[in-house]
Amino acid sequence: MKILGRFIWFLVLTVITQVGGLIYLLNLGIHRFAWKPKNRKWLKRQFSFIVLYVSICLMIVPPLARLHHRQPLPWYKVTSLQPQNWFTIACNRHYVHTNLYSVITQVADDFSTTSAHNGAPLILNYLDANFPFLDGFPLIPHLSHNDGKKLDLAFRYYSKDKHLPMNQTVSLLGYGVYVRPSPGEIDQTTICKQSRWQYDITKYIGIPIHDNMIYDGGETKRLMTLLAEADIKKIFIEPHLKNRMGINSDKIRFHGCHAVRHDDHIHVQVR
Repeated sequence: MKILGRFIWFLVLTVITQVGGLIYLLNLGIHRFAWKPKNRKWLKRQFSFIVLYVSICLMIVPPLARLHHRQPLPWYKVTSLQPQNWFTIACNRHYVHTNLYSVITQVADDFSTTSAHNGAPLILNYLDANFPFLDGFPLIPHLSHNDGKKLDLAFRYYSKDKHLPMNQTVSLLGYGVYVRPSPGEIDQTTICKQSRWQYDITKYIGIPIHDNMIYDGGETKRLMTLLAEADIKKIFIEPHLKNRMGINSDKIRFHGCHAVRHDDHIHVQVR
């Protein structure tokens, strides 16, 4: 049972963080052959794993990832680009190919103008990107975030009461709270769910944490325009939002019913 439990932990940590499983085995080896505490073994083993995991992810993983043409997106200081939540960083889901890094940081800088309302800079929030290593290694639950060339971006929102731009998202993870089609617009979800049950499955992780925010169509359109003008190959968003924005670009496409709905985030990818 102990072997089975350790295998499950190895599998879970590998699926969630890519490198966590190997660090877990390394930690077990250290406790078996190098450091054998006499008391509170379980607690000390967990503490040493956390220290080992954080140290390796901060100091060893980034330079090794650069050898594979991937690098972490900014997260540790205030820039024009930041993670929507810390789960992305803790699980190494913020790595992108160097080409995508240069493109998206430039878009973020161009987008980050100073708000005329309160003087606060606008910050571009990113969601899931990719793991640091191995093309083809899946970033569950995404279908295509496996080569460093894909990235999800959050929509823009403003506050209900003061109508000020917000550098946050409505939901906890940035997914699952939708900008639904208005009457007369294409309802792609209804169409896709006739044959693909999973199309709106992200609603189950759409945990609202801000009820005083409204989708900002104007700023989201400005962001989409900058993305369409950049060296980006594809941009995925729901058809009703593309039509609503009125942006005429072949880069902006429908992702297909085999994926999940994209009226809660923007998916971009480079060549």
